[in-house]
Amino acid sequence: MKIERRPMAFVNILGKTARCAPDEWPIFAKELRNNIIKNGLYPTGPVMFQMENSFETAEYTIQVPVNEEVDVEGLEGYSFNRILIFDDGLLLRHSDSEESLEESYKLLRTCAKEFGLKLQEPFYNIHIPVYGDAIIDIYAPVQEEPA
Repeated sequence: MKIERRPMAFVNILGKTARCAPDEWPIFAKELRNNIIKNGLYPTGPVMFQMENSFETAEYTIQVPVNEEVDVEGLEGYSFNRILIFDDGLLLRHSDSEESLEESYKLLRTCAKEFGLKLQEPFYNIHIPVYGDAIIDIYAPVQEEPA
């Protein structure tokens, strides 16, 4: 597996948080994308998700870049970030759907340790549809050292 060091940036990120099992996050992602379209917006990038706590039942934050700013005040569970930018991070393509994400996370942590880097968790899992299937790019932001 190839690990690359690179920046990452997205604008107008609409997010929704839900507690669910690992196999249920796609349901929430589809619901978020449908709500985006129903409200006159359109996705401008891939679905991303982050998970907190555990690989069994966890809190998932599903995020999708959209075409314009969104006011989420009063919308429970929703968030909006005008810009999501990281100047430095590690990217690993997780293309084997049979393999656990945790194994890829361990690989990223090991690589970071070898190079003396500290990673910011939770990682960003970028879902990319490919020919009726999908791959996940895992982006692990590198924490900046205090000046």
